[in-house]
Amino acid sequence: MPIYWVDEKEVKSILPPRSAILGICVATSPTNERTVLSTLIPWAAVANNFTLLLTTDAHDSVLLQANLGSLVFDYAARQKIGGTALNQFYVKQFPVLEPSTYNSPVRAFSESEELHKWVVPRVAELVGKRLRHGVLGLRKQDFLARHFSGTPRGARQYAELDALFFPPLRS
Repeated sequence: MPIYWVDEKEVKSILPPRSAILGICVATSPTNERTVLSTLIPWAAVANNFTLLLTTDAHDSVLLQANLGSLVFDYAARQKIGGTALNQFYVKQFPVLEPSTYNSPVRAFSESEELHKWVVPRVAELVGKRLRHGVLGLRKQDFLARHFSGTPRGARQYAELDALFFPPLRS
C-alpha cells in the first residue's frame, strides 16, 4: 500500500459520506477555455489541488455547480484571477447566487416551473457520466446516465444554463 493513502475511517471522521461533493480545480490559466473548472464527484478523499465546496445537501451542490459553470461566473472569475492558482481567497469573492434564489419561477423558459426544478435535471444530465442515477435524488427516468457534453444536446444544455444567468436586457 502506498505511504500517502489515507485510511477511509479517517476520511469519514472528517467528511461524513454524502451522495456527491462539489469541488474546484485549483490549477487554472487565462488561456483555458474556462477559468473555473468545477465538478460534482462521488464521495471520496481528494488531494489539495481540488478544493471542496461543501453544501447542506446534494441538491444545493447541483445548484451551485450550475452557478460555477456559467459563462457569467467564469467571466467574473477571469477578471479577478491574476495567476495560475485559484486560491480560496478568490473563491470567497466570486458572485454566487443564494440558494433561496432558485425557488423563484423560471420566467424566461417556463412561467410555472421553479428554477431549481429546471436547473437540477440539466446539470445532472451534464455530469451524468461521473455520477450514477439516484445520487442526486432524481427519479431514474429523469436521469440520463450518458454524458452529453461535446454533443449538440450537451451544447444546448450548456447554452440554456448560461442564458439563465444573464440578466434580461431592459429597454
